[in-house]
Amino acid sequence: MKIGLIGTGTMGGMLAHSFVQSAARTADQVVLFNRTPEKAHAIAAHHHGMQVAVSIKQLVEQCSILFICVKPLEYKSVLDQLQGIVTEQQIVVTITSPVSIAQLETALPAKIAKLIPSITNSLHGGVALYCFGERITSDDRTHLLDLFRGLGLPLEINERHTRIASDLSSCGPAFLSLLLELWCQAAVTRTGLNAGAARQMIGEMVSGLGRLLTDGDVTPREIIAKVAVPGGITATGLECLGERCADMFQELTELTHQKFAEDCLHVEQSLQLPTTF
Repeated sequence: MKIGLIGTGTMGGMLAHSFVQSAARTADQVVLFNRTPEKAHAIAAHHHGMQVAVSIKQLVEQCSILFICVKPLEYKSVLDQLQGIVTEQQIVVTITSPVSIAQLETALPAKIAKLIPSITNSLHGGVALYCFGERITSDDRTHLLDLFRGLGLPLEINERHTRIASDLSSCGPAFLSLLLELWCQAAVTRTGLNAGAARQMIGEMVSGLGRLLTDGDVTPREIIAKVAVPGGITATGLECLGERCADMFQELTELTHQKFAEDCLHVEQSLQLPTTF
């Protein structure tokens, strides 16, 4: 069962590499299309047998599962090209959160799913968030879950939670990386510690913390209790963080949801279809 990727930017390219590297698909089972063909060919060059289609039509003719990996306002052009050639038997997967399953089910006869990937999937880490449209069958579900396991841990969400789930799993690596980079800079500036060593320490710490949270059967609050001794250095640092960060993530969540609402409105205007979550 061949898969086709429409759009080979950061996430489309990551999916192409990850599906092959995880053996979810062989290279000759992946077909790429990008409006700038050189970008698709650059990705295919890393995987012997991976194909580059000259048009969306050619890609659709070869593939059973189609991933749309383009920016929200580019969907209108892609859907216009898919209409009339995609069939009821094919599966279309959107990875663009402001585009709803309902909009795609209205525009296309295909079976529709949504996948929210993360940069962590490039190393088969993190979760692969997904939700399925009403036309997805039990067999389709099995095929898609096998495919998503090539990225990370598949985790089903309600589509109305797309934004907050994306904040945590997809935007989260960037949010935390900013905090970690600022922490590294402070450590280097204050003590003269080697910057590379600081980043290695933090990277290994985050990796170990991730294993504790996913495999150690502990919560963040329990980790705090285990590490922080009353009146100790960690407790002093936690008091500072609590004072400075108490409202920060509330504001962050509010801002990302405001931007999401704006993006959804722009998609509605472009597709002339209401967003339904």
